[in-house]
Amino acid sequence: MLNEFRKQSIQYARILKQSRGIDYETVNVNTLADGYCKAMDEGDEYNKDLFISALVLRFWYVIKKLQDKSPGMGLDITDFFNWLYEAIEYACKYRKWQDPNNKVNAQQCINQCIETIRLQHYYQANLKKHKGNFSTVSLDATYANDGDDAEVSLLDTIVDEDASTANTKLMEARDTRTFIQRYINKKKLIEAIILDNIAFGDNSREIKHTKKQLNTYIDEETGEEKTEEEKITTYTSEFWEFKCVQNLSKLTSEYADYFMENYEVKPEELNAALQTIKKATNAKLYTYLRRCLEGCRASMGAK
Repeated sequence: MLNEFRKQSIQYARILKQSRGIDYETVNVNTLADGYCKAMDEGDEYNKDLFISALVLRFWYVIKKLQDKSPGMGLDITDFFNWLYEAIEYACKYRKWQDPNNKVNAQQCINQCIETIRLQHYYQANLKKHKGNFSTVSLDATYANDGDDAEVSLLDTIVDEDASTANTKLMEARDTRTFIQRYINKKKLIEAIILDNIAFGDNSREIKHTKKQLNTYIDEETGEEKTEEEKITTYTSEFWEFKCVQNLSKLTSEYADYFMENYEVKPEELNAALQTIKKATNAKLYTYLRRCLEGCRASMGAK
Protein backbone atom coordinates (compact mmCIF):
# COMPACT_ATOMS: atom_id res chain seq x y z
CA MET A 1 0.00 0.00 0.00
CA LEU A 2 2.76 2.44 0.93
CA ASN A 3 4.69 1.62 -2.23
CA GLU A 4 1.59 2.26 -4.31
CA PHE A 5 1.12 5.62 -2.66
CA ARG A 6 4.74 6.52 -3.36
CA LYS A 7 4.37 5.56 -7.02
CA GLN A 8 1.27 7.71 -7.27
CA SER A 9 3.05 10.58 -5.53
CA ILE A 10 5.93 10.33 -8.00
CA GLN A 11 3.43 10.58 -10.87
CA TYR A 12 1.87 13.71 -9.35
CA ALA A 13 5.31 15.19 -8.67
CA ARG A 14 6.27 14.56 -12.30
CA ILE A 15 3.16 16.43 -13.44
CA LEU A 16 4.07 19.31 -11.13
CA LYS A 17 7.54 19.47 -12.63
CA GLN A 18 6.36 19.23 -16.24
CA SER A 19 3.48 21.70 -15.94
CA ARG A 20 4.93 24.22 -13.46
CA GLY A 21 8.67 23.60 -13.56
CA ILE A 22 8.59 22.78 -9.83
CA ASP A 23 11.02 20.00 -8.94
CA TYR A 24 10.25 18.73 -5.44
CA GLU A 25 13.86 17.60 -4.96
CA THR A 26 15.45 21.01 -5.45
CA VAL A 27 12.79 23.66 -4.93
CA ASN A 28 12.58 25.57 -1.66
CA VAL A 29 10.18 23.84 0.75
CA ASN A 30 8.36 27.15 1.16
CA THR A 31 7.23 26.92 -2.48
CA LEU A 32 5.74 23.47 -1.96
CA ALA A 33 4.11 24.36 1.34
CA ASP A 34 2.72 27.66 0.02
CA GLY A 35 1.31 25.86 -3.01
CA TYR A 36 -0.44 23.32 -0.82
CA CYS A 37 -1.82 26.01 1.51
CA LYS A 38 -3.17 27.96 -1.46
CA ALA A 39 -4.87 24.87 -2.85
CA MET A 40 -6.36 24.16 0.59
CA ASP A 41 -7.77 27.69 0.83
CA GLU A 42 -9.26 27.49 -2.66
CA GLY A 43 -10.64 23.98 -2.26
CA ASP A 44 -8.58 22.93 -5.28
CA GLU A 45 -8.34 19.17 -4.85
CA TYR A 46 -6.21 18.65 -7.96
CA ASN A 47 -3.47 21.02 -6.84
CA LYS A 48 -3.74 19.74 -3.29
CA ASP A 49 -2.85 16.30 -4.63
CA LEU A 50 0.08 17.68 -6.61
CA PHE A 51 1.63 19.66 -3.77
CA ILE A 52 0.99 17.22 -0.92
CA SER A 53 2.57 14.50 -3.06
CA ALA A 54 5.64 16.67 -3.59
CA LEU A 55 5.84 17.52 0.11
CA VAL A 56 5.51 13.91 1.21
CA LEU A 57 8.24 12.84 -1.23
CA ARG A 58 10.51 15.64 -0.04
CA PHE A 59 10.18 14.34 3.52
CA TRP A 60 9.94 10.65 2.66
CA TYR A 61 13.20 9.89 4.50
CA VAL A 62 11.41 10.82 7.74
CA ILE A 63 9.27 7.67 7.65
CA LYS A 64 12.21 5.34 8.22
CA LYS A 65 13.75 7.80 10.65
CA LEU A 66 10.55 7.82 12.72
CA GLN A 67 10.48 4.04 12.71
CA ASP A 68 14.09 3.87 13.89
CA LYS A 69 13.32 6.32 16.69
CA SER A 70 10.31 4.35 17.91
CA PRO A 71 11.43 0.77 18.59
CA GLY A 72 9.17 -1.51 20.57
CA MET A 73 5.95 0.37 19.79
CA GLY A 74 4.63 -2.44 17.59
CA LEU A 75 3.73 -0.12 14.73
CA ASP A 76 3.73 -0.74 11.00
CA ILE A 77 5.75 1.41 8.59
CA THR A 78 2.41 2.79 7.36
CA ASP A 79 1.79 4.24 10.80
CA PHE A 80 4.93 6.33 10.53
CA PHE A 81 3.87 7.52 7.10
CA ASN A 82 0.62 8.66 8.73
CA TRP A 83 2.65 10.58 11.32
CA LEU A 84 4.50 12.37 8.54
CA TYR A 85 1.28 13.22 6.70
CA GLU A 86 -0.28 14.44 9.95
CA ALA A 87 2.74 16.66 10.66
CA ILE A 88 2.65 18.27 7.20
CA GLU A 89 -1.08 18.94 7.57
CA TYR A 90 -0.45 20.38 11.02
CA ALA A 91 2.28 22.71 9.79
CA CYS A 92 0.20 23.87 6.83
CA LYS A 93 -2.78 24.54 9.07
CA TYR A 94 -0.91 27.11 11.17
CA ARG A 95 1.65 28.31 8.55
CA LYS A 96 4.04 30.00 10.93
CA TRP A 97 6.56 30.62 8.13
CA GLN A 98 4.02 32.94 6.47
CA ASP A 99 3.94 35.19 9.54
CA PRO A 100 6.65 37.88 9.11
CA ASN A 101 6.97 38.05 12.89
CA ASN A 102 8.29 34.47 12.97
CA LYS A 103 11.80 33.96 11.66
CA VAL A 104 11.24 30.38 10.54
CA ASN A 105 10.81 28.73 7.15
CA ALA A 106 8.50 25.93 6.05
CA GLN A 107 11.29 23.34 6.34
CA GLN A 108 11.81 24.23 9.99
CA CYS A 109 8.08 24.32 10.71
CA ILE A 110 7.47 20.89 9.23
CA ASN A 111 10.49 19.44 11.04
CA GLN A 112 9.21 20.87 14.30
CA CYS A 113 5.74 19.50 13.68
CA ILE A 114 7.17 16.07 12.88
CA GLU A 115 8.82 16.08 16.30
CA THR A 116 5.63 17.26 17.97
CA ILE A 117 3.47 14.60 16.30
CA ARG A 118 6.02 11.90 17.07
CA LEU A 119 6.23 13.01 20.67
CA GLN A 120 2.45 13.09 20.96
CA HIS A 121 2.16 9.48 19.84
CA TYR A 122 5.15 8.45 21.90
CA TYR A 123 3.76 10.16 24.98
CA GLN A 124 0.35 8.56 24.54
CA ALA A 125 1.94 5.12 24.25
CA ASN A 126 4.23 5.86 27.17
CA LEU A 127 1.31 7.15 29.22
CA LYS A 128 -0.51 3.85 28.87
CA LYS A 129 2.61 1.86 29.70
CA HIS A 130 4.11 3.99 32.46
CA LYS A 131 1.15 6.02 33.72
CA GLY A 132 2.51 9.21 32.24
CA ASN A 133 5.84 9.31 34.04
CA PHE A 134 7.79 11.82 31.96
CA SER A 135 11.08 10.59 33.35
CA THR A 136 10.69 7.31 31.45
CA VAL A 137 11.60 9.10 28.21
CA SER A 138 15.19 8.19 27.46
CA LEU A 139 18.01 10.32 26.08
CA ASP A 140 19.84 7.42 24.51
CA ALA A 141 21.76 8.75 21.49
CA THR A 142 25.12 10.40 20.93
CA TYR A 143 25.43 14.13 20.50
CA ALA A 144 26.77 15.79 17.37
CA ASN A 145 29.80 18.06 17.53
CA ASP A 146 30.61 20.65 14.89
CA GLY A 147 31.43 18.67 11.76
CA ASP A 148 30.15 15.40 13.28
CA ASP A 149 27.27 13.46 11.70
CA ALA A 150 26.05 11.85 14.94
CA GLU A 151 22.54 12.70 16.06
CA VAL A 152 21.25 13.72 19.47
CA SER A 153 18.18 12.18 21.04
CA LEU A 154 17.47 15.13 23.29
CA LEU A 155 15.67 16.74 20.37
CA ASP A 156 13.77 13.49 19.98
CA THR A 157 12.33 13.67 23.49
CA ILE A 158 11.87 17.41 24.09
CA VAL A 159 9.36 19.21 21.88
CA ASP A 160 10.06 22.56 20.26
CA GLU A 161 7.82 25.45 21.35
CA ASP A 162 7.25 26.76 17.82
CA ALA A 163 5.45 23.55 16.93
CA SER A 164 3.62 23.03 20.21
CA THR A 165 2.26 26.53 20.82
CA ALA A 166 0.27 26.32 17.59
CA ASN A 167 -2.08 24.09 19.59
CA THR A 168 -1.86 26.40 22.67
CA LYS A 169 -0.90 24.07 25.53
CA LEU A 170 0.19 20.70 24.26
CA MET A 171 0.93 18.35 27.09
CA GLU A 172 4.45 17.74 25.85
CA ALA A 173 5.43 21.41 26.10
CA ARG A 174 4.13 21.58 29.65
CA ASP A 175 6.03 18.45 30.59
CA THR A 176 9.18 19.87 29.07
CA ARG A 177 8.94 23.01 31.18
CA THR A 178 8.17 20.91 34.24
CA PHE A 179 11.29 18.89 33.53
CA ILE A 180 13.39 22.06 33.24
CA GLN A 181 11.81 23.50 36.38
CA ARG A 182 13.23 20.56 38.32
CA TYR A 183 16.72 21.75 37.48
CA ILE A 184 15.85 25.25 38.63
CA ASN A 185 14.52 23.88 41.91
CA LYS A 186 17.83 22.05 42.39
CA LYS A 187 19.69 25.35 41.84
CA LYS A 188 21.09 24.08 38.53
CA LEU A 189 20.33 27.26 36.62
CA ILE A 190 22.99 26.87 33.94
CA GLU A 191 21.68 23.41 33.06
CA ALA A 192 18.11 24.73 33.04
CA ILE A 193 19.05 27.52 30.63
CA ILE A 194 20.86 25.08 28.36
CA LEU A 195 17.90 22.67 28.33
CA ASP A 196 15.48 25.49 27.62
CA ASN A 197 17.58 26.56 24.64
CA ILE A 198 17.80 23.00 23.35
CA ALA A 199 14.06 22.42 23.76
CA PHE A 200 12.76 25.69 22.39
CA GLY A 201 15.59 27.13 20.30
CA ASP A 202 16.75 26.59 16.75
CA ASN A 203 19.78 24.35 17.15
CA SER A 204 19.60 22.05 14.14
CA ARG A 205 21.22 21.87 10.73
CA GLU A 206 19.93 20.37 7.51
CA ILE A 207 21.99 17.72 5.74
CA LYS A 208 21.45 17.02 2.04
CA HIS A 209 21.77 13.47 0.70
CA THR A 210 21.65 12.56 -3.00
CA LYS A 211 21.36 9.11 -4.55
CA LYS A 212 20.16 7.53 -7.78
CA GLN A 213 17.48 4.87 -8.14
CA LEU A 214 15.49 3.18 -10.89
CA ASN A 215 11.74 3.80 -11.00
CA THR A 216 9.14 1.91 -13.00
CA TYR A 217 6.05 3.78 -14.18
CA ILE A 218 3.25 3.60 -16.73
CA ASP A 219 3.53 6.04 -19.63
CA GLU A 220 0.24 7.95 -19.66
CA GLU A 221 0.25 8.29 -23.46
CA THR A 222 1.25 4.79 -24.57
CA GLY A 223 0.24 2.75 -21.54
CA GLU A 224 3.64 1.06 -21.64
CA GLU A 225 5.67 0.26 -18.58
CA LYS A 226 8.93 2.20 -18.56
CA THR A 227 11.96 2.46 -16.33
CA GLU A 228 13.94 5.59 -15.71
CA GLU A 229 16.80 6.61 -13.49
CA GLU A 230 15.86 9.21 -10.94
CA LYS A 231 18.05 11.29 -8.69
CA ILE A 232 16.63 11.31 -5.18
CA THR A 233 17.54 14.13 -2.85
CA THR A 234 16.63 13.83 0.80
CA TYR A 235 17.27 16.03 3.78
CA THR A 236 17.86 15.15 7.38
CA SER A 237 17.93 17.42 10.38
CA GLU A 238 20.28 16.90 13.30
CA PHE A 239 21.14 18.60 16.55
CA TRP A 240 24.16 20.88 16.13
CA GLU A 241 26.28 21.62 19.18
CA PHE A 242 28.01 24.46 17.37
CA LYS A 243 24.77 26.37 16.78
CA CYS A 244 23.55 25.72 20.31
CA VAL A 245 26.78 27.13 21.74
CA GLN A 246 26.52 30.15 19.46
CA ASN A 247 22.96 30.77 20.66
CA LEU A 248 24.01 30.46 24.29
CA SER A 249 26.79 33.00 23.76
CA LYS A 250 24.28 35.55 22.45
CA LEU A 251 21.55 35.45 25.11
CA THR A 252 19.95 38.88 25.60
CA SER A 253 18.08 40.68 28.35
CA GLU A 254 14.88 39.75 26.52
CA TYR A 255 15.76 36.12 27.10
CA ALA A 256 15.94 36.77 30.85
CA ASP A 257 12.45 38.26 30.71
CA TYR A 258 11.20 35.27 28.75
CA PHE A 259 12.74 32.87 31.26
CA MET A 260 11.16 34.68 34.18
CA GLU A 261 7.75 34.49 32.50
CA ASN A 262 7.93 30.77 31.90
CA TYR A 263 9.63 29.47 35.05
CA GLU A 264 9.61 30.02 38.77
CA VAL A 265 13.07 31.40 39.43
CA LYS A 266 14.69 34.03 41.62
CA PRO A 267 15.88 36.99 39.51
CA GLU A 268 19.25 37.18 41.26
CA GLU A 269 19.95 33.48 40.66
CA LEU A 270 18.94 33.73 37.02
CA ASN A 271 21.08 36.82 36.45
CA ALA A 272 24.07 35.14 38.08
CA ALA A 273 23.71 32.11 35.79
CA LEU A 274 23.29 34.27 32.70
CA GLN A 275 26.40 36.26 33.61
CA THR A 276 28.36 33.04 34.02
CA ILE A 277 27.26 31.91 30.57
CA LYS A 278 27.96 35.34 29.07
CA LYS A 279 31.52 35.40 30.42
CA ALA A 280 32.27 31.80 29.40
CA THR A 281 34.45 31.03 26.41
CA ASN A 282 33.08 28.84 23.64
CA ALA A 283 35.21 25.97 24.95
CA LYS A 284 33.63 26.37 28.37
CA LEU A 285 30.15 26.50 26.86
CA TYR A 286 30.83 23.22 25.06
CA THR A 287 31.81 21.75 28.42
CA TYR A 288 28.62 23.04 30.06
CA LEU A 289 26.51 21.67 27.22
CA ARG A 290 28.05 18.21 27.18
CA ARG A 291 27.97 17.86 30.96
CA CYS A 292 24.33 18.90 30.94
CA LEU A 293 23.40 16.33 28.30
CA GLU A 294 25.35 13.58 30.00
CA GLY A 295 23.70 14.49 33.30
CA CYS A 296 20.28 14.21 31.69
CA ARG A 297 21.10 10.84 30.26
CA ALA A 298 22.31 9.58 33.62
CA SER A 299 19.33 10.95 35.58
CA MET A 300 16.85 9.45 33.13
CA GLY A 301 18.46 6.06 33.06
CA ALA A 302 19.74 6.18 29.48
CA LYS A 303 22.07 3.37 28.54
